[in-house]
Amino acid sequence: APYVFAREWFTIEPWMELRCFMREHCLVGISQYHFDHFEAGAMLHDRADEVLASMSRFFPSFRRACHLETVVFDVVLRANGNTLDTTLIEINPWMPQTQPCLFSWASGGDFDSSLRYVRVKESTRDIVRTPFARLSYAREIGS
Repeated sequence: APYVFAREWFTIEPWMELRCFMREHCLVGISQYHFDHFEAGAMLHDRADEVLASMSRFFPSFRRACHLETVVFDVVLRANGNTLDTTLIEINPWMPQTQPCLFSWASGGDFDSSLRYVRVKESTRDIVRTPFARLSYAREIGS
């Protein structure tokens, strides 16, 4: 029997939505979903450690609950006091037709266990890569 899940409606600011990539039960990439919103990249830059901390709390339970080994999933971040909470929005297939955002599907993909977002400085657009490994909780989200 099909199921429909509904949540309370709330406005999602562009910086709050992320696309995540799980391969063989390991989180191998997180990307700014709205990579054409440069202000969103600035917010992610300012809160990168908080974003990764929130994902480290969310991902282990998602991995256990998800019956798929390899999948693309979208999440939203929401402020909860001094921390960010992560909520699942949707699950997508791991395939080239799924938008890779700031990653690439070429040659099997360039997923490098990083958070990627766009940062604009003095009219230069750069993709910032923040590796999970620099964080003390990298093991929790990467393996």
